[in-house]
Amino acid sequence: MCYAYIVGSLRSEGCGEAGDILTTTEHTRRAGDAETAGAAPVWWGPIAQCGLVALLVALFLSLGIVVRSGRTLAFDQRAHHWIRGPVPTAFEDADPSFRTRLMHLGPDIGTATILFVPLAALALIGVRRHRAAAVMIASPVGALVLTFCLKGVFQRTRAEYACHRGPLCVIGYLFPSTHTVLTVVTYGLIGALLAARFAGGWRALVTLSVISVVGFVAVSLVYLDTHYLTDVVGGLLIGGAWLIASLALLRRVEAEPDGASDGFAL
Repeated sequence: MCYAYIVGSLRSEGCGEAGDILTTTEHTRRAGDAETAGAAPVWWGPIAQCGLVALLVALFLSLGIVVRSGRTLAFDQRAHHWIRGPVPTAFEDADPSFRTRLMHLGPDIGTATILFVPLAALALIGVRRHRAAAVMIASPVGALVLTFCLKGVFQRTRAEYACHRGPLCVIGYLFPSTHTVLTVVTYGLIGALLAARFAGGWRALVTLSVISVVGFVAVSLVYLDTHYLTDVVGGLLIGGAWLIASLALLRRVEAEPDGASDGFAL
């Protein structure tokens, strides 16, 4: 209060030079306080992201060890029967029910990521966001390579589909689910880019839409007996970790001085 009173007195009494000095000092102090308040989240944001990624990876590896031991098979079979309901349990295209026909859209949505990735990259290039386009392409490709590597490590398969084709067997391994990983990463990136353009309710709608798509694909894979539930959960865990890392990379490259013109913010 004393500081404000002195400044006000100097201004009112015509002490121009002294008043300007004090006013400048006051503005500098307030700007410093604002910068300090704005810089506070900078250090804990990356730490929180790294912690979340580490947690998801740890959960995935723990689940993978249990899956590889074969102790989840009984649980997976019960989960499939619970999700599928009182209908034939095999993967049957001949099942005429509307529910089954609807569920067949799930794997198709997951496969459609190979179409949405280049389309999203072209859209980003069209608005001169070349670095974001590079991340949009590199992230799903990297996730696919990582998934195949993990499949080769855990080598989960079905007894009736035993593979004897050497390295090509990695394509048929179940854990983690490729469809789930690519769905999380691809639609997660596209959703984040779209959500950054909106605020409030529209951003929440985009987020909810992405979650709904990922959830539908995950449930459909278990319903159709394409994957066990633990395969899908593993895909959600490792896909979520990869998505968080990809969003952090996207935010970083968009923050570069010669990066995108309109930036990226979550």
